[in-house]
Amino acid sequence: MKEIIYIIKILYIIFVPILMYLALKIKRQRAYSNNTFGQLHSEKSSFPFIALIIFCIIYAFYALICSGDQFIGDRYNYAIRFSDDIYLNYIKTQSMGLYWIFILLHSFTYEPNLLFFAVTFIYSFIVLITFNECKESTPIAILLWGLSLSSIYSYYLLKQSIAIAFGGLALILLFNKKWLFSVLSIILAICFHESAYIIVLVLLVVLVIRKNRKIGAIFSMVAFISILFFGIFNKYFISIAILIPGIGNQLVSYVSDEELILSSNYLTIFKGLPYFVITFYGFIKRKEMASKINNYYSYLFVSFFASLTFFASFYMYWMWRFGAYFFFPSLIFAGKLFQVSDNKNEKQSFLAIVILLFLFITIRALFQYYFLYGGIS
Repeated sequence: MKEIIYIIKILYIIFVPILMYLALKIKRQRAYSNNTFGQLHSEKSSFPFIALIIFCIIYAFYALICSGDQFIGDRYNYAIRFSDDIYLNYIKTQSMGLYWIFILLHSFTYEPNLLFFAVTFIYSFIVLITFNECKESTPIAILLWGLSLSSIYSYYLLKQSIAIAFGGLALILLFNKKWLFSVLSIILAICFHESAYIIVLVLLVVLVIRKNRKIGAIFSMVAFISILFFGIFNKYFISIAILIPGIGNQLVSYVSDEELILSSNYLTIFKGLPYFVITFYGFIKRKEMASKINNYYSYLFVSFFASLTFFASFYMYWMWRFGAYFFFPSLIFAGKLFQVSDNKNEKQSFLAIVILLFLFITIRALFQYYFLYGGIS
């Protein structure tokens, strides 16, 4: 009986993005049908606010049922710390943003399930707001996000998931020239997780690319060399990082010698395959599509950066977390590549490969969570 329940839970998380995709397609078709000239005024996709809230609730509800009979792993740790005020000071030192959520929720509950519900709702809400805000949004982008591991981060990465969502929003707001809101999003991301400082560096490169692509290409090569020889550079990174107020021990531990030895996981590179495919396809099609997609080279760079962080798992498993801030923008890029390509067979093959890779990676992870541990941990 448990096995059947596990399968249902896995199908639940796979079915939701398909439902979101269909909702967007239906909305676009209705807009097309109601247009007197038979054309859409805009290719941009977006969710009506009511639909956005409904899908956030659907994802948040899953946070209540994904643990099984008891909390385990990271969810257990968060449940314990949320249930008692004695841990508030510790949470405050780890994540000011999560501390604010604890304080707000403690005004009426100490039930851990409501914490998981609230965090997932906030995470999903920011992601979908980012989708609505983005001028390059396509239904494919939200489908890819829902089929990827990104859609389940909020169930166990309570601190970083919200930071990841704000990181993607900061980039899109930058593209829309909403500078103040972009900066605010970066600050909020850093409040939730220390690794969000990387957003500042990447967005500075994006600004350079928007002014001069050649200099941007140089930055890309520097990033590639830095990742390739990360084992040499990491000690210098640690020496600099510990001098910056607010970075803290957690970020430094991501690249410490001990972590390099204990956390290396070559299989993590496999999880980056969909992003490698997106980056490669975007690179080889750049001359054909750059004029059709706004901020093409900026999207290509963040996709390239996200891919590189998976390569860094040769040295240290947690490096993918630096790239996670740009997973969703990479998926927006993938959706737009599919939309503007004129080669039907080529773009269908591209999309099929990316979807199948995401499906395999996500379903494999969910099977491990449920059949080995009884739930997401």
